[in-house]
Amino acid sequence: MTTRTQLRALVGESTMRTAAEQLLHATRGCRPDMHEPDEQGLRAQVRGRHFDNAGTDGELVVEFVGEEAAACHRVTRVNLATLTALARVGAAALLEAQP
Repeated sequence: MTTRTQLRALVGESTMRTAAEQLLHATRGCRPDMHEPDEQGLRAQVRGRHFDNAGTDGELVVEFVGEEAAACHRVTRVNLATLTALARVGAAALLEAQP
């Protein structure tokens, strides 16, 4: 099984930290389990053509659009491959913590 440390090394610590910060910013105000985020003012759309995080044009990104106030929206873009790596780190940590 791939450990959390190995997964971090694959993507790079600063990339993972940035993606985590972007994700937390985008989902601020949503339930921790992300149940019905659309009812909490958050929409998401995937844009791009390539499932990669090498920094090239056309990479898939998840674009989160959330309402902060009546006429104000926040937009956060997170690379989908990096978001997947971040989810794997969380999954590995969850499985490692179970008895």
